[in-house]
Amino acid sequence: MGCGQSSGKAADTAPAKEVEAPPQEKPPEPKPKEPEPAPAPPPEKPKEPEKPKEPEKPKAPEPEKPPAKAPPVKSQALPDRVQTDELSNICQTTHFDRSQVEKLYEIFKVISSSGSDDGLIDKEEFQQALGLKKNLFLDRMFQIFDDNGDANINFHEFIVGLSIFSNRASVEEKTRFSFKMYDFDGDGYISKDELRRMLQATIDENKLNITIEQGDALVEATFAEAAVENGLINFEDYKKLVSKHPSMLSNMTIQSLNSVMT
Repeated sequence: MGCGQSSGKAADTAPAKEVEAPPQEKPPEPKPKEPEPAPAPPPEKPKEPEKPKEPEKPKAPEPEKPPAKAPPVKSQALPDRVQTDELSNICQTTHFDRSQVEKLYEIFKVISSSGSDDGLIDKEEFQQALGLKKNLFLDRMFQIFDDNGDANINFHEFIVGLSIFSNRASVEEKTRFSFKMYDFDGDGYISKDELRRMLQATIDENKLNITIEQGDALVEATFAEAAVENGLINFEDYKKLVSKHPSMLSNMTIQSLNSVMT
């Protein structure tokens, strides 16, 4: 063995040095994120130019208030319930003026107090005032005057009814009142039976010497002249009869009312 062996053994027995691993580098720490910039605010809308103010319209001058009406002069002859508006209404719807209404009120007071002094005319007081008998003619006359059907005639009804019997009332007004006298049921027609009953009441009231047969014949002649087809006389048919026989309205005017009208 030469020197070569010795060196070789030594090489085999010498402890091997551990190779140290190179130090590992630490990964770089993440940098904190920079805050994102806030979004920019939207651009402001341009302001609309202000509209010019319209000039104020001049106020129209307030109309002058009419002078207050003087209170109506009260009638000394009429009660408070027949004053102002009611008195004006009576004068507008009848053929009487203020002074005539006052005169007629005096007559009304006498009639309405002849039985019971209650300011109303009942059928008995009405009968005595007209001097009629108790019959159908009286009943129909009272019913037409008593417009509201309360079995009494108040002052307004009294004046309106009398107005038809004045000489200022028209033929149309008198004809309509006369037609109502025969139209008992108010259906707008006169039947033979209605005409017969009223004719008999008129005969009795005036003590006319007319028999029942003669009365029936008069009724038939009246309907034949009216030439009605349905056996009933309406107001237009009645007007034609009146135009042919004006004497049918002879009892529709109270001559004594003329002294009140003047």
